[in-house]
Parts: sequence; structure tokens; C-alpha cells
Amino acid sequence: MRGKIEEIIYVRLEAGEDFVHALWDICKEYDIKTGVLLDATGNFAKVSLMRISRNPSRDNWGVDFLEIPGPVQVSATGILGTGWVPENLPPPPASHCNYPDTGFGPGGFEGQDTPYFKFNTTVTKCLRDDLWPPAAGFTG
Repeated sequence: MRGKIEEIIYVRLEAGEDFVHALWDICKEYDIKTGVLLDATGNFAKVSLMRISRNPSRDNWGVDFLEIPGPVQVSATGILGTGWVPENLPPPPASHCNYPDTGFGPGGFEGQDTPYFKFNTTVTKCLRDDLWPPAAGFTG
């Protein structure tokens, strides 16, 4: 498979913006149907993660949500877009649309003009609060 990068869009998010929804707004604003997130790096006040459950059940679909208070350093790369599908394509099966849906579709894509994304994310947090903030003179 081959492709070309037609345009690179640099965007800075404001403090307090929701990362996922901000990226979706950017995709809509710039009409990004299929894109690559080359790099996202910054500090978050907190992160909410989805992880495979240690106690999977039918009620949690094998997924737990975990919130990590910050400050945390985050780096991410991946794919994103608003999607494009042929008009005659049938909608996803109803069995894929259920209460845990985030609004971002089963497997990340529901159809025409619906957001999708898949990010590989690294979250780093200083575990010793006595080391944060760094000492005066720190140039890191």
C-alpha cells in the first residue's frame, strides 16, 4: 500500500481542552477524512484510560476505565479522521451499537462523517510528589 502526505496541519490545543474532542473538531474544521497524527506531546491535568479488565464480565465488556491525576506528560501518534464510505454501504450491525459506545463508533468508525481514531499513547507521571515541582534552578 502506498500513499502521499498532502498537507501537514500544526495545531496547538488550549489548556483544559479535551484531547479527543479537540482532535475531532480539528478533523471537522480541516475536513480531514483520513489522517495521521504524527506527534502529540504535552502535559495533561489528568488522563482517563481504558484498559483490559482484571475481572472481565458481561457488564463491563472486559474493559475498565482508570483516571490518573496529573500532572502527567503525554505523547501520542496514530490515525484519525472523519471517515468516508460509499453511500450505498449498509450501516453497522445493531449488535455493534451498545451502551459502552463513546460516540466514536464500534472499532472507531460508524460511517460517513463519523469520527474514528486509533492512538498509541505513552503517559508518564512522577510518582513521588516530593519531587514535583523540581528544585529551583532545574533546567530539564
